[in-house]
Amino acid sequence: IGFIQEGKAEQAKLFEQQKSDIESRLKAAQEFTSLLKLKMTALQQEFYNFSNTTSRELIQKEISETYQKLQAAAAEEERIKGELGKHLDAGPSGIQIK
Repeated sequence: IGFIQEGKAEQAKLFEQQKSDIESRLKAAQEFTSLLKLKMTALQQEFYNFSNTTSRELIQKEISETYQKLQAAAAEEERIKGELGKHLDAGPSGIQIK
């Protein structure tokens, strides 16, 4: 019985460590997505500002590149959310102890 309790305690510890790791990656992905959204807003404002010295073509290129990065970052954020959901659904008993 002590061995079983020890195993469950180890499962719970590993579960929490993995959960914390996933949550950290999710937070980083969310922050990156937010930064890219801010950059998009700034680029759009710059594009519509007629007094700027940067060519609109260059700004359009930056907007396009930033939009692609934003799409990838949002997809990664969703993937990590799904990973966290699966991890939480499985619970500590879903952890395999080697």
